[in-house]
Formats: sequence, structure tokens, C-alpha cells
Amino acid sequence: MTQTKFDINDSLIEEFDINDSLIEDWLTQTRNKSQMVDEKVKAIFLHILKIFQDVGPIAARDRLPRNRIKHLFDDIWEIRAHQYRIAYFWDGSVCVLVHGIRKKKNEWPLKEIKLVKTRKKNYFEHKRQ
Repeated sequence: MTQTKFDINDSLIEEFDINDSLIEDWLTQTRNKSQMVDEKVKAIFLHILKIFQDVGPIAARDRLPRNRIKHLFDDIWEIRAHQYRIAYFWDGSVCVLVHGIRKKKNEWPLKEIKLVKTRKKNYFEHKRQ
């Protein structure tokens, strides 16, 4: 996790954080060739996450092309790069990346949606402890 500070109107300093612990293995894995994320896609993801860090959830939606982020359900969004998707949500100033997949069809598979919901629930349960 990294933190970035930025200045709005020289008076308000906000910190935005990226929590990638749940998808770090997926992004860097080399075992499963069909799920491997190539360098070009990683670069797109990193660029989007840098914008998230710099400006936060609201301003990021205005700064990113509409084909790069999409609302999925509830407060879960996806980052899109070619066939790859990362599901995420914002917990205050923390962007929590909960799951990454390589999509073969237009819709998220039901089992992947259940996993995203479970990870989000577990995140908040763990946070309360």
C-alpha cells in the first residue's frame, strides 16, 4: 500500500491509498498462462491507480476515459483494460482492489461476483476487529 498527498486550492490536503493485497498475486502470477496479465495491461492498471492515488474517487471518474472504469453493482466498480478487469470499492480514502479476472464473456461470472462480495464483507469484518 502506498499513500499520496495532494493539494486542493492550497488549503485542503487529502491522502488516498491503494490496498492491493487481495490481487497482488493475480497481477504478478506466472503459473496460469490463461490468467497472466501482460505488461501493457499492467501499465494501464498502474496508470489508473496512480490517478486514483492523486485525485481520489470522485475526481478520478472525471479524469479517466469512460471505457476504463465501470460501475458493477452496489458500490463495486471495475477497472477495465482489454479483457482484464479489477473489481474495487472505496472505503473512505482507501481504494480496495478486491478481485482481478480475465473476462471471456461480457458479464462477470456469478462465482466471481460472489467472491467479490465475500471479500468486501471480509474486509469490513476484519477492519472492525
